[in-house]
Amino acid sequence: MVQELKRLTLNLELQRYEEDIHRYEQLYQEEFNKLRQQILNPTSSDYKHQIDILMYSVESYLNNYKHRLLRQIRHREACFHTNLIRQRRRRQSLMTENNIQVHPQIIVDVQKVALNDAQLQFLSQNVHGSNFLSSCSSCSTRKKSNQVLRVTDKSGIVHIGDANDYEQKAQAYREKTKAYIELENDPLSVVFDKAVNLLNDLRSKKHILAWQFDKMMPKREDAQLAYLYFVPKPHKEGTPLRPMVSSMHMPTTGISKFLDRLLRPLFDQHARSTRIIDGVDLIRPLQAYTTNGYLKPTIYLCTFDITDLYTMLPPEESLDILTEFLLEHGYTKVNSVSIDAIRKLARLALTENVFTYEKRFYRQVIGGAMGSAFTLSLANVFLWKWEKPLLQQQLNTNEIYGRYIDDIFFTSNQPLEKIN
Repeated sequence: MVQELKRLTLNLELQRYEEDIHRYEQLYQEEFNKLRQQILNPTSSDYKHQIDILMYSVESYLNNYKHRLLRQIRHREACFHTNLIRQRRRRQSLMTENNIQVHPQIIVDVQKVALNDAQLQFLSQNVHGSNFLSSCSSCSTRKKSNQVLRVTDKSGIVHIGDANDYEQKAQAYREKTKAYIELENDPLSVVFDKAVNLLNDLRSKKHILAWQFDKMMPKREDAQLAYLYFVPKPHKEGTPLRPMVSSMHMPTTGISKFLDRLLRPLFDQHARSTRIIDGVDLIRPLQAYTTNGYLKPTIYLCTFDITDLYTMLPPEESLDILTEFLLEHGYTKVNSVSIDAIRKLARLALTENVFTYEKRFYRQVIGGAMGSAFTLSLANVFLWKWEKPLLQQQLNTNEIYGRYIDDIFFTSNQPLEKIN
């Protein structure tokens, strides 16, 4: 609170300082123009010559004086900035001294761990390091014992599980969602050609700008097929797995990132009232809800999550809802890109999710890849359509509704049977 007040005071002082400089500059220009008009009235040519010399001298003096003042101002600004940095570093140093180093515990989901205490402690302390797995000397031991070591989905700690259990859960997930089909051949070159052909077509018809074309165009020498892996979710019963697709060098990655940067700000702008960013963002509407007297003993605070959000998105319906979202908010183009071009790019990014898993090739035929930049934006827009009737009902009854990706929170005064 004190820091916010200091920051606000500093901003006000800087704004007042800049306004004073602007006002002084205007006064100087006005007085200088008045003097110039008074001096330039006489008719004698000799006198005019002397006046020109005088004006040049006055102007030179004023310019030198102005530059000297500017140098002084810049020096004071630099000193002020240095003091701010010193104070910040001093605060950070004090905070660091008072911190207690805490390392997350490893979740063990096997009867006997193939690691000793020192190796477990090393993993706990280095879980966020870039080479904590490669530097662990127990890799061969884990392979022999058929154990899998993964960083968990949300808590970011290490989970040690049985490799056979992992594979059974992965197989069950694929069968349940029916989101993947196996391919006979490596699809990388086909996807690359589709991406290049679409971008060339859109650029030749001037549906995208040159810099947009360059951003999305893949490079053949950098193209690599994505791969699928699963991360455990120990915060849920039975430790289910979440599928992740690593597609950093896929030919469609540039298109996916471009669409995400194009559409996510629009969703954030027009759906701000239903988005929950973090815990503090949820506290604010709860405080207003309480202040306005809506919190009663009969109120239910409800949460639920959407199962397999990313793998349940129907491709064409999702694109139709994306078009509806843009048109409803008055967009026929976004950053010079037409809705038709956006649909074509989105369709390619959505339907060409191909990857390798356990030395086999697959295509995702339902939903978008978890790990693709565009998938989250498309899922948000898809849920925007689904949320409409529920949101309107909540607004009509002065109840709260908010969503963080696939986790939903709302309040209700309805009977529990109706809520369920």
